[in-house]
Amino acid sequence: MPKSPKPEKKTIPLPGWLLAAGMVLYCELILHSWITETLELGRLAVVAGFALGCGTLMGLILSHLPRKLHKVTAIGVSLLVVVLYVAEFILSETYQNFMTPQTMVAGAGGIAQDYLLLTLKMIGRNLGRILLLLAPIAAYGLWCRPKPVLWRTRALLAYLTILCYILSFLGVSFLTDDSKLLSSAYNFDSVVRSFGLNMGLTMEMLQGALPQEAPDFAIEVPVTPP
Repeated sequence: MPKSPKPEKKTIPLPGWLLAAGMVLYCELILHSWITETLELGRLAVVAGFALGCGTLMGLILSHLPRKLHKVTAIGVSLLVVVLYVAEFILSETYQNFMTPQTMVAGAGGIAQDYLLLTLKMIGRNLGRILLLLAPIAAYGLWCRPKPVLWRTRALLAYLTILCYILSFLGVSFLTDDSKLLSSAYNFDSVVRSFGLNMGLTMEMLQGALPQEAPDFAIEVPVTPP
């Protein structure tokens, strides 16, 4: 007797751009909750606004890819987002400071050589947090499938990106006291703690257009959390 075909696995239609956009917001809010002792509603709104703006912009870019690449690309980009947020959190826990990508790359050799065991220990201690950030990606990979993206969706993403950034910059002026961090008093660590990692990276790229001295990276004695 001919074998009956296996029933197709039921999956949920979910566009890849939504995963990538949502992961930026998800990781940012969780990171902010990890590093902030007292959550202020106004500051949290600004952090969420910048993260949503960054996420929708990323989603808009991914939405232009061929449909067959949506799922794998969205998962790949989301994994990179998680790696970045986890790396920055572990560095902030170990050295009490968020590091720019340039500093991370410059000091990677020294960290691997001198503090490899400490780094592995920190990864082990934060394994639960890492799994928490990876959970949405695993769920999307197992139970979701990509769906076509309409031009109206792309237009909506563009409008949302602009709106989120406008409202967030207004929020910086009216809901916080740290507006100078985005101009004359820029400091990467302070911007990440006040407005989110995505804004820290954005400001770092903007600052990179200005002439600066090359940082002399020196690894200080790390602070091991109790």
